[in-house]
Amino acid sequence: MPGTHVQIVNATDADATERNNHIFLAIAAGAFDNFRINSSTGDVSVQTGARFDRDKISLYNLTIIAIDQGQDPHTANTTLSITITDINNKPPYFLNNSYHKEIFEDHNETSSVIRCDAKDPDENYSLSYSIICIKGWTETGKEVEKSLIQTYFRIDEEGSVFVNSTLDRETVEKLEVILSVNDTNAEENHLHQTATATLTVILKDVNDNDPVFILEGNATYYKTRVSENADDPTILMSVLATDKDKNRTINYRISNSTLNNSAFQIDYRTGVLSKNGTVDRESTPTVNLTVTATDNGYPPRHKNIMVSVTIVDFNDNTPQFCPHYARYNVTEDENNGTTVAIINATDADEGRNKKVHYGIETTGIPFDIDKTTGVIFVSNQLDREGPQGQSFMLAIVAMDTPEDTKLVRMNRTTITIQLIDINDNPPIFPNQTLEARTPRDTAVNNTIFTVIATDADANENADVTFSISNDTNASNYFDILNIGNNEGRVIVSQSLIDLVGWYNIILIATDHGTPTLSSNKTLHIKILDVNLNAPEIRNVPGKIKVFECANKNFKILKINATDNDKSSPNNNFHFSMSVIQPKNNTNFRINKDTGEVLVNANLSLANISIYEVDCLLIYFAIDFIDFTYFSFLRYILSFTKSPVHVSQS
Repeated sequence: MPGTHVQIVNATDADATERNNHIFLAIAAGAFDNFRINSSTGDVSVQTGARFDRDKISLYNLTIIAIDQGQDPHTANTTLSITITDINNKPPYFLNNSYHKEIFEDHNETSSVIRCDAKDPDENYSLSYSIICIKGWTETGKEVEKSLIQTYFRIDEEGSVFVNSTLDRETVEKLEVILSVNDTNAEENHLHQTATATLTVILKDVNDNDPVFILEGNATYYKTRVSENADDPTILMSVLATDKDKNRTINYRISNSTLNNSAFQIDYRTGVLSKNGTVDRESTPTVNLTVTATDNGYPPRHKNIMVSVTIVDFNDNTPQFCPHYARYNVTEDENNGTTVAIINATDADEGRNKKVHYGIETTGIPFDIDKTTGVIFVSNQLDREGPQGQSFMLAIVAMDTPEDTKLVRMNRTTITIQLIDINDNPPIFPNQTLEARTPRDTAVNNTIFTVIATDADANENADVTFSISNDTNASNYFDILNIGNNEGRVIVSQSLIDLVGWYNIILIATDHGTPTLSSNKTLHIKILDVNLNAPEIRNVPGKIKVFECANKNFKILKINATDNDKSSPNNNFHFSMSVIQPKNNTNFRINKDTGEVLVNANLSLANISIYEVDCLLIYFAIDFIDFTYFSFLRYILSFTKSPVHVSQS
């Protein structure tokens, strides 16, 4: 400050008188108007208006002259050296206002990036370095959020800038670091002695980023689809990867596949994935590919990703029938809807191509099939003995159901359904009337009739046993023998000798089913009479007298005869007569039918008194050929003159 005391300079003079020893002091040189001296007291002080700049002049050498007041003044001089004591009143400064540095983004944190020196004109300075802020811009010039990069650098007490945290060129490529230096010893009235400089750091790329695949949403892998019958080649999709590193080129390849062939290819440069080979959904429904994207850095970096290729079904498989029986049985009394068999087929395709419908190609049968379940069931009344027969061969078709009906595939199989018999048919006798004829002298146990019955059922249901009902009075005379093959023989069980004419017996045919069924039929038996007996003449006298006056056709007597045979013609007979003595006499005749002996001529003219007459009764057999049974009776006719009474002797 002006007037500030600096130093007192003293001078003495050995003269004795006041004038001669009175000293005048003055600054002869070196003050530069910054100092003054009291000429009497020698007090050196700061001159008003003084401007000290220690950085320019830190030492003043004042030449002070002492002059006495004598006549011939004497002088003396001395040098007063004044050192300007430093006052910390000047700010520090960086040697450069701006710095520029290029470093790799993987710069080591222990290695200095750059040293940014600062100076301070003051002597007692104490410099402190800091980073005010950091700005950054991406490769494209977009400013980066400051919070992401504020910790990238630090500066030490010597002004050396270091990397403070991991750098990432892909986040920021150009950095502007505002450096500050502060003199912490500044006088109180000279605060804020600071200086700033700008450090521009360019981050050079290091291949520190793997390629990154572009995916949608939260996906972690690619998904695509292709039909198993797609043409070759068929483009599926583009696999695209990016690399945050600079000027990177990415190449693609399929590094692994769950399908052991070259069915899929990827363009080395574009990443276009295509199908270029055979795929089969049924053996490999999904193919997982590992696609590797590799950049061109050194050393190169790569990234893998899975591409899941779903093989879309094409209807290339025919339904295949599951193992099943070739023959099925069903009883003929089953109701409609009864399940007979279940025929299933599988199809290796999927979706609608996998769904199988069933049908029966055979027509006119009492069975149907559920088109979705393959259940074969009774659809009409069954009758094993009916016109359709007891066995049915079914042609079954299984077909898939693709949307495009032109692509339908089908397969066929056959089964046989055998109707199992139930005892629903009774035995049947022949349709015609059953008649038997046998002579009444037929021996016991002789066969008079053979009967056959049929039964439309099978096995024991068709086996027939015959019997005779007791409902007729003739049943006791006959029996029936079962001789197998549904055949029976009607035999005589006791003598028929007293029977002639028509008799009926009821034949019963019973099968062996459960429950048994039976039918009956009447056998009409005609017992034929046999000519076993000769006629017998009864009550005829041995001698008969006749008046000679008896007229022609006079009835002399009536001969009675019987025949114990049962029927005509065996019990039919006629009479005949012959005259023994005299021979060839025709005076008498006999009515062949009534047995009346009649006069055949005028007896009065005869000269014969006694006739011996043989009366012959003849019985004709049925056929008039086989036998002739006869009875012979001899009697005597005698006659007398009229009016003699004819008497019997």
